[in-house]
Amino acid sequence: MNSFNPQIDRRDQDAIASQVRDHLVEFLPDNWAGSTADEQSAAIKEDPQTETLVQIFARAMESVNQRINRIPDKHFLSFLEMLGVDQLPPESASAYLLLETTPQAESPVLVPEGTQVSPVGGGENPVVFETTEDISVLPWSIQKSFVHSPNSDRFTDSSALLTKESSTTIFSGQKKLPHRIYFGHNDLLSFDEPATVRLDIVLEEDCQPPTADWQVRWFTYKEDSDSPVELNPENVNGQPGAGTLNLLTSGSIQFTGLSNVAEKEVGGYREYSSAGGWTRISAKKRWIFAELQSALPAGSTSLPRIRSATFSVARNRPAKSIERAAWNNRTLDASRDFLPFDRRPELGDCFYFSSSAFSQPGSSITMFVVPAELGATADGIQLRYEFWDGEQWSLLGDSTNANTGANGPYQLMDGSNAFTAGSAQTPAMITFQCPVIVQTRVSGQQGYWIRARLAQGDYGREATYDGENYSPATFQPPRIASMKVEAESGFESNVGLPQSVITENGFFFDDMTDANNMGSGGTGNAFLPFQRDPDNQPSFYLAFENDIANRPINMLFSVPGGSVNAYQLLDPENLPVLIWEGWGKDGWEPLTTKDKTERFTRREKIRVIGNGKAAKRPLFGINAYWIRVRLLQGIFRIEPEIDRIYMNAVEAFHRTTIKDEILGSSNGEPGQTFKLAKIPVLEGQQILIEEPHIGTADIVSISAEEGEDAVQETLDESGKPLSVRVRWHEVSGFELSQPSSRHYTIDRASGLISFGDGQRGMIPPQGVKNIIAGQYATGGGARGNVSAGALNKLRKSIARIKSVTNPFNAVGGVDIETLPGVRARGPGTIKSRNRAVTAKDFESLVAQSTGEIARVLCLPTSDGSYNFHPGYVTIIIVPVSDASVSRPSPSAELITYVEDYLKQRGPTEIVHSDPRQVNVIGPSYIGVAVETIVHSLASADAQKVKDSVDERLRRYFHAHLGGQEGKGWPFGRNVYLSEVYAILEELDGVDYVESVKLKSGRQITRIVPYTAFFLPTRYPGGSSIVVEGKRTIAGEGGVEEISTKVVSLLAEDLPEDTSVIEFVGIGFQENEKVTLVSDLDDGVSESSFIESIESGVLRLKQPIRNSYQAGRARVVSRDGNIEATIMQSINAGADDPEVQEVRIPEHAAGDKFEIIHRNSDISRKAGVIKSATHYDAKVYLDANYLTYSGAHSVTIV
Repeated sequence: MNSFNPQIDRRDQDAIASQVRDHLVEFLPDNWAGSTADEQSAAIKEDPQTETLVQIFARAMESVNQRINRIPDKHFLSFLEMLGVDQLPPESASAYLLLETTPQAESPVLVPEGTQVSPVGGGENPVVFETTEDISVLPWSIQKSFVHSPNSDRFTDSSALLTKESSTTIFSGQKKLPHRIYFGHNDLLSFDEPATVRLDIVLEEDCQPPTADWQVRWFTYKEDSDSPVELNPENVNGQPGAGTLNLLTSGSIQFTGLSNVAEKEVGGYREYSSAGGWTRISAKKRWIFAELQSALPAGSTSLPRIRSATFSVARNRPAKSIERAAWNNRTLDASRDFLPFDRRPELGDCFYFSSSAFSQPGSSITMFVVPAELGATADGIQLRYEFWDGEQWSLLGDSTNANTGANGPYQLMDGSNAFTAGSAQTPAMITFQCPVIVQTRVSGQQGYWIRARLAQGDYGREATYDGENYSPATFQPPRIASMKVEAESGFESNVGLPQSVITENGFFFDDMTDANNMGSGGTGNAFLPFQRDPDNQPSFYLAFENDIANRPINMLFSVPGGSVNAYQLLDPENLPVLIWEGWGKDGWEPLTTKDKTERFTRREKIRVIGNGKAAKRPLFGINAYWIRVRLLQGIFRIEPEIDRIYMNAVEAFHRTTIKDEILGSSNGEPGQTFKLAKIPVLEGQQILIEEPHIGTADIVSISAEEGEDAVQETLDESGKPLSVRVRWHEVSGFELSQPSSRHYTIDRASGLISFGDGQRGMIPPQGVKNIIAGQYATGGGARGNVSAGALNKLRKSIARIKSVTNPFNAVGGVDIETLPGVRARGPGTIKSRNRAVTAKDFESLVAQSTGEIARVLCLPTSDGSYNFHPGYVTIIIVPVSDASVSRPSPSAELITYVEDYLKQRGPTEIVHSDPRQVNVIGPSYIGVAVETIVHSLASADAQKVKDSVDERLRRYFHAHLGGQEGKGWPFGRNVYLSEVYAILEELDGVDYVESVKLKSGRQITRIVPYTAFFLPTRYPGGSSIVVEGKRTIAGEGGVEEISTKVVSLLAEDLPEDTSVIEFVGIGFQENEKVTLVSDLDDGVSESSFIESIESGVLRLKQPIRNSYQAGRARVVSRDGNIEATIMQSINAGADDPEVQEVRIPEHAAGDKFEIIHRNSDISRKAGVIKSATHYDAKVYLDANYLTYSGAHSVTIV
């Protein structure tokens, strides 16, 4: 607003001098040469002495006029002052500080209120911030964070946001909770060669799939893989058995070609029980396990129950050399020829050999023995074959040098005749049924061992002397070239219950081995392999490694963009109720909290105080101290997000506090003044007057004005008052003060304190040093708006505090108001009395709240989604920015500052409502890109012209600096092709502009019907255009045809009595809230915002959480006026959990259209589309939208 400053005398020095010369000519005509007045006036100017006097007089008169002309302005300022319109004091910038302890700190460190922080190297007059409260700085951080949404059976490990910016929806998990059942057996699943494993499942009863997408996959662990390996199971007939494979029907599941199953430890914490508390279970086995691929959402019923599971294994191990061999206690090298009983066998000698084939009890073992040479002789040989059973060497069978047939408990048949028979062409065979052999060590080697003990007979004798006759030794021991083992076993030979059965549901484990064993015997109860979490409310969890009982936890929560439109997030009819809880000895218990985030809609601090009963518990596989925030009731329209959590946060303001400053002594005279030492003075000072005594009536009136603590008495030993300090009340002037009113005024710029004269305001009682500034603060101003990271130095060190910083820019600092600012603000303030009632009042107050705001738009009766809603106000602010910021958006701190500013000045019933009925937000933007061909002058530099064109376009579409006048693009103003031509042709070096095309972040389509139609009635802009057609898409079963429907709006009026040959429709646009809706009977829907639009593809700002079927789902705008069929099926959470794009139809020739009058459903016009193309002559903007510059294409010719 222009200042009120009418000019009383507009003459300047030249005009006054000219008038003086005219008077000299008029009254003293004979003194000047010349025959005309003009000649005489010229003669005066040529006379140095006269002209000097004229100029001196004119200058003095001009100076007087300047003072006279300021009289109205001074009177205007005096008038404003009389009405209480004073200069606004400086405002302090605010910032959140993060404090960190040293590694040596083992307990919390107290940082008191008023701790001062400034930038390193701040100079002689540094910017000083003071903390607003005591903070107990914890020496530990948050260990982990998780999102859990039990109704959808999902979770998210959101721990990344503890160390870096990482957006997370805090009540909507993205990953399916694990549901697995493990079947383990170390013996039956121990084999190197491929085998067939059968798992026989007996259910309590067959059941239907609990969910539409129910699927179970089977896995194992392999020795050559760190990750689980998926198996391809079949039923016993080799055909897929979907019911049994998915654990829905009893039957047998067969795994063919399985080998090298690795041992792995599986287990974790068991669910809490009052008897045992939190216990761990684990088992190290070879496993086959089933994993449920679908989630178990709320309402899942008829879950399968297992009565028993049994393993059986069929193996066919080809012949392989024995793996180890030994004679007595000496290791033999079985990879070459060897002597099993050495060169001179003796009774009791043992030949040991081992093979992994001996680990298969019940299998048929065949050993192929090839002697290295023939000729081994034996006399009455008996070899006793034995195996280690875990306690002793037990009989396997006997062998002699004469084939004795099968014998012994395991039907041993030795075709080698005690290693004396066989050849390379016809190896000797030893067969038996494999017993249960326990691993042991022989000659320091671990394995499954069998031994052949020389129990009787010999392979020759030692040399002898018979008198004089010498008989040489006759030893001919067996020498073996190779010895191989083959094993065969059927299912019936290798049957057993799993040694361990473990279920895992949501990171909790349970041992079902006993239940499975009892179920196999027909006793006991069936058990659930997959179970839902018993919780039913979404929660956000924080884990701490250290005990947090009775600890105040000060956390700064950052939301994407710094703030969220509260109305878009919250439903006033079903507001979300959040409760913070901590896990204690008696379960989850409420915690004392102070939440300034307003349900996670703004970047703010949350203080949580432990209740003294903290206890550790496992969650998500981690044993820690836990707190959580739970959505107790209500809903969020859009899932709230946070992108960072900071620990040990405290708010600080740009100020320095001075306490108990003696201002002087009262002499009892009227109109006394005193001056504060530090200026400028911020609001909130306390001026105390020490008075000898005070009456009860005075105490009552003082308390009414200043509060209950305004009177401070000092008593002597007997309890009698020695003195009384009274906090006096600040007023803007003494006009309404009474003789007994304890009032004062303050000039914040100079620090001058003034008291009354006894008639208008009480005179301070006479006393010595009895005028005291109990507390005041100095500082404030725009210099306090320091950048992130600038506040990094404690002005006074605190033991065990390592560092301090501000993670975000400080905001809100405003210099003391200038006199022009007072003049501009005054009339509006008088009109509104610093209270917002009308839309203009809101705009005026917001504009004057801080110098950081460039432009303001108030939308009355508009809620946070821009819907008509009486009693609601939406205020859009554009911050001051330079041309490098294409889409200026207010910071969270600026929005918070404006909201708090309005809380003190707006109607109570709307500024303090829940949720907020006054929503302060940033603007929505539509990108505008220009494609142009420009002809430059022959003398111009083509590259410079191109750069000039690009720069002009970028500035023209800037929200703060653009538009025709360079004062910012007007809210909701359309972009016209002709204006773009005009601004480009004004540029230096441009000859003419050949063409301009406009592209934008909005669907704008020019539609031409096959046949023109006549309109007898005007169809206003905003009337519906319904277009229906057929499209061919690629479906699961091949190519299929779907029906499509697109509803858009007329961009402009179609006038009455007109033949329409074309019209323009507008559809979705950037930053618009849309809802995805399934047309199936599943009730699935979700909301998000459009990030960008490219042809028929909408890219959303958030990943899509649900699945939608092509042709059976729609995208709908926030007001329901625009919608389009979804053309491509979306399977979110399956193969691509991060789907953000939605494909919708584009108009095509042959589609049928119908225009429906905005105000009358009866009035309609229908036709068939001949052509539909992008309309590039104009960009249409809604009232809350501004433009930003897109990527321009400039061609210079």
